[in-house]
Amino acid sequence: MGGRDESDVYRSGTKRKKPASDNPRAGKKSGDATAAALEKLVELSAGRSKIVEQYDSEENYSYKLCMDKLTVMPGITAEEIFVGGQAFKQRDERMFFLSIPPMAVLFWLEERVSEFRQDNNDSRARINRLADSALRS
Repeated sequence: MGGRDESDVYRSGTKRKKPASDNPRAGKKSGDATAAALEKLVELSAGRSKIVEQYDSEENYSYKLCMDKLTVMPGITAEEIFVGGQAFKQRDERMFFLSIPPMAVLFWLEERVSEFRQDNNDSRARINRLADSALRS
């Protein structure tokens, strides 16, 4: 049947099997699995490329680069360095800081310091209210 005899199923001297059938559709399941594996490999490769690309772009907006630019500014205060350092924990802040012109950097920094002070004042007010209510109890 099929033009083959039993001796053709195995090649002599090898461990590989010859296809047991001359039918081209006989190995379709393994072909589907191979195609699926190749597709998955392509997806993983594309994902890896995106990660590598993001890593490369992260170098362009690194925390250290931002801090270096900030600390060499003339007249910078310790508070401004601290507040800038806190802001640089966020990637979008680093990107913005490194892309704005020098004349806008001071305005950006003043805004961050103002927000920091407001947050601290709000926190202190909350602490004082809690302390007052605890003393009254």
